[in-house]
Formats: sequence, C-alpha cells, structure tokens
Amino acid sequence: MPWLVLTRTGSPAQAGLVGAVALSAAVPALVAGGPLIDRWGRRRVAAGADLLSAAAVAALPLLDLTVGLSLVSTLALVALGALFDGPGAAARESSRPDVAVAGGSTVDDVNARGEAVEELGEIAGSALAGVGIGIVGALASLWVAAGLLLGAAAVTWFTLPRDPARAGRSEPYLHAARAGLVAVWQDRTVRAAALLGTVAMVFFAPLTLILTAHLAARGAPGALAAVTAALGAGAIMGALGYGALASRVRRRPVLLSGLALAACGLALMALLPSTAVLATLALATGVALGPLGPALAAVVQARAAPELRGRVVSTQWSLALVASPLGVLGAGLVLESAGPAAALLTAACGLLATAVFAAASPGLRRIETHHLTATEQEAS
Repeated sequence: MPWLVLTRTGSPAQAGLVGAVALSAAVPALVAGGPLIDRWGRRRVAAGADLLSAAAVAALPLLDLTVGLSLVSTLALVALGALFDGPGAAARESSRPDVAVAGGSTVDDVNARGEAVEELGEIAGSALAGVGIGIVGALASLWVAAGLLLGAAAVTWFTLPRDPARAGRSEPYLHAARAGLVAVWQDRTVRAAALLGTVAMVFFAPLTLILTAHLAARGAPGALAAVTAALGAGAIMGALGYGALASRVRRRPVLLSGLALAACGLALMALLPSTAVLATLALATGVALGPLGPALAAVVQARAAPELRGRVVSTQWSLALVASPLGVLGAGLVLESAGPAAALLTAACGLLATAVFAAASPGLRRIETHHLTATEQEAS
C-alpha cells in the first residue's frame, strides 16, 4: 500500500500516512475486539476477520476499476482492513493452547512454530509483493492478497479446534472489555510478561530502519537484503530451536540470556563492520531473540483464564503495536543527530536494560510450566 500511494502521488508523506492510519485503527480495534473473541469464539473471529479483510483489500482494485481510487477512499479501506486484522491475529494466537491440547503438543512448541511461520510469512509476503509489483503492478497484486486471505479463512475454519460452548448470559460489552484490562493488570506475571515484550519491542523494532539508513549511505541495497534476510532467518531458527528444546530448558534463563546476547550482537553491529560480518551478527541476534515471542506468549496464554484469553492476548498485542512506532520514532531522532552507530548502541543498551528488568522482576520468577495453569500442564 505505501508503494501504491507513493507511485500514484509522488508524496512520501502521504505514503507514510497509510501506515499511520493502519496503526491508529489497529490499536483500538485490538482492545475492542478482545471481548468479541471471548464471546463469539476464537475460530469464528479468526476466520471472519480474514474474510472481512479480504473484502477490504479486494475493494481497492474494484473501486479503482469503477469510480476511481482517491487518497481518502484508500485510507478509509486501509483503516477498515486494519480494524479486522488485529482481532483476527489475536484470535489465532489465543487459540494456540487449544491447538496444543488437540494435537498432543506443548504450548511452547505450538507458539514457537506459530511465531516462526509468521516470520516466514512476512519474508515470503514481502518477496511475493515485490514480484507482483514488478509483473502486474501494485494495484493488481492486491487481488493475490485478497485470495490469500480467503485461503487463510478456509484453513482456519477447517483446521482449528471448535470453539467451546458458552453457557449463560453474555456480560455487557464495556464490562467485558474492562475485565480483560483488569486481568492483565492484576496478574503480576501477565503484567510483567506484557511489559517485557513491549519494552523489548521499543528497542528491537527500529533495527531495520537503522540498518537501512546505514547501508543506504553505503550505496549497498543488496547488502540490506542480505542482512535483513539473515535477521529473519535467525528469528525463525531461534523460535523453532526453542520449541524443540522447551521441555528440557527453563524459560527464565532462556529469556535473560537471549536478551543479553542480542544486546551484545547490536553492540558489535555498532562497529559497522563489513556486510558479511554484519549479516552474521544479524543472524546471531535473530537466533537470540527468537525464543522471546513464543516464551512470553505461552506464559500469557497459560496464566489467562480460558474465558478471558482473547481479551488478555488482545491487550498484549495492542501494547506491542504502540511500542513499535515509538521505538522507530526515537531511533529516527538518534539517526539524524548522531548516526547509525549511536542508534545501534542505544538499542543495545536498551535491550541490556530490558534483560536487567527481566532478571529483577518478581512477576517473571514464576513462569515455568509447573508454576502455571492446568491448561498448560495438560498440553505438556
């Protein structure tokens, strides 16, 4: 979408507005969508969100073929799609404990595979978008995106476990939304896990921007592709490795060591070495941070009561969505004033401080399987 707007208007500001509108719609939608997940069911919301997102995406080229596509209508449809994307993603993630129980796996393993597949999807999606734009253009490529969303809805509906029946009368909507926020705040383990993921995102999210600024100044777009691919590949390897070893390792040491090692990786990147060394460090940093997402997700899912899980996961997602642009904004200011080396060193210090917070947090001292709920123990 930013590419489409940029090529049609020639305005980077308007292209950036697309991302801002999507974010502004996604955060409240996640908070508001949590009660819907718990009321209507995780499978129904996940599949329904994909269908509605497909309709919003398909409306863009359809509108262009009929009455024409303006910036206002583009932003409106982007916001509409973002309204559905957030609750759908939260619904899928909150269904992972059900998948673990149904498949005889562990919650950590299912989360690790889920995080790895999402990372792979982002890499493949970007590559597919680039090929589509090159062959048929940005607008026609949206038909492919709409078709993939329809396929995702079908896979979700026919493979996820059925939603459990809800007995009794539904509570008022605002009361249900408040109950989710209260559940996150009152459980110190969930609160600490959500805060840890949010703070880590502030310092990790800007990494691509920093690398882009550095390598663009070098005039090396191929190097940027190699380094970002190495970072993504490392995250996939780290997540899958954690899933394979989760039953034999403890979560807290994995989180602490991963954050510390990632901080070391970023500090070494701040030396601005050759492309080969930079890609190697990016791979190692991705491996170190790979377990963070699945481990924290498993903790939150296991601590949350099943009837509140959708609201709790939605709250966690919304915090991460807010953290990402804040981190990118801060990194942009450091980049402009002091350059990429200082920005990388700042991110490294931030991740190291996050590791110190994780080590000191009382809420993160009881995150092993035997400390958590019967749901996870059953899945294990």
